[in-house]
Amino acid sequence: MQITFFGFLWLIILILSLIPKKNNFIFGCLLFSMVLQCDNVITISGMGVGPQVITCIVFLAKALLTPNKKIKYTIGKQTAILLFLIIWIVLTVFVNESTISLELIFRIIQIGLYFLCFIKLARVRDSISKNSIYKTIDLLTIFLLTMGIIQFLMSCHIIPKFSIIRILFYNDSSESIAFNISGVYERMCSTLMEPSFFAPIIVSLFLYFLHKNNKKAKDYIILSIIVIEIILTKSSTAFAAFLVVTMIFAYKNYKRDKFIIFACSYIVIFGFIYWTGLFDDVILNKLSTASGITRTRLNDAAFDLFLANPFFGNGYKSSSASSLIFTLLAETGIIGTLLYFCFALYSLKTVVKYQKQKESIFSWMFIVAVFCQFLAGSQLDLSSFWLIAFIYSINLSKYEGTLQLSNHHLKNKINWR
Repeated sequence: MQITFFGFLWLIILILSLIPKKNNFIFGCLLFSMVLQCDNVITISGMGVGPQVITCIVFLAKALLTPNKKIKYTIGKQTAILLFLIIWIVLTVFVNESTISLELIFRIIQIGLYFLCFIKLARVRDSISKNSIYKTIDLLTIFLLTMGIIQFLMSCHIIPKFSIIRILFYNDSSESIAFNISGVYERMCSTLMEPSFFAPIIVSLFLYFLHKNNKKAKDYIILSIIVIEIILTKSSTAFAAFLVVTMIFAYKNYKRDKFIIFACSYIVIFGFIYWTGLFDDVILNKLSTASGITRTRLNDAAFDLFLANPFFGNGYKSSSASSLIFTLLAETGIIGTLLYFCFALYSLKTVVKYQKQKESIFSWMFIVAVFCQFLAGSQLDLSSFWLIAFIYSINLSKYEGTLQLSNHHLKNKINWR
């Protein structure tokens, strides 16, 4: 086992996060760990362990040390679905694998930790303040946008790839990481492995700042930079989510005159994209490109695996398609895929239920993440998806907790009368 320089610094940060009684700091660490996709904290037998797993363990440990007796523990529908899904994932592995490798055990632990963090965030909602959540999202956005600019300039060979940047944010030497491409790479992915993994985060953050009340000049500047970075991803996933989900969001939330202005601005943005030729390359002719052909081939191979074993699938991590739908079908069969669909589409219910509330934006962000997973989210344990899922979980639980408290006070008031 070997610890990296980044890992040493990250472990110190995690130790410091245990000191405050509140969970604000460790929650911030949890979110930031999800975007440090190109970093390893330690390496074990040649296998890198990123900050995501270790931070999840520390977060869960601290959450257990700060129990909230005010919150009555109930297993909601989304929690129950997640529990059934992790049980099903483990079952598919035992059915299909005679011997289970160390790497597969680690991957199962990783997705299990993500599930538990999603569930546990609802239990620690009172120890994480709203202001802290919003400040963390703002800081995370500024960090990602700044690192996006640095990564793009380095990948385009406009500035050199400084050693300190590589040591701190890109210490994984895997060839699958865009930053490690030796030639000129004119696409933006910030600290994520590739642009399609950056897509759910950057488009979700666009919605977040778009929906923000009482915007300041800083917020409009951030929105403008986000739009530019979405374009520079040159990702069909980002473009599709930006066009489809955000337009539906605007139609559902804006009055007619504001929606027309919003739609006109989109025409200008996508008119520019079309004029540069990106629209043809990224959207219209995507399937005929080398990337499109590879994605189609991977999806077809995964679907063939599903047809060979449609009920149990072929076991977790047995396939890697372009779309998560095909990956889940191949790995977990029809049951596992339906469980994920139920979990993911639950966010649609919260959008309808809290449509007129400020907190509905977090359900919309989750919808963006699910949409991107369906298009190009090759794996269930994709950290960019779980980043948005964690933000969705904590904010929705805080709002529902406020509603429960209000209803309790109202009931007592009525009974007194």
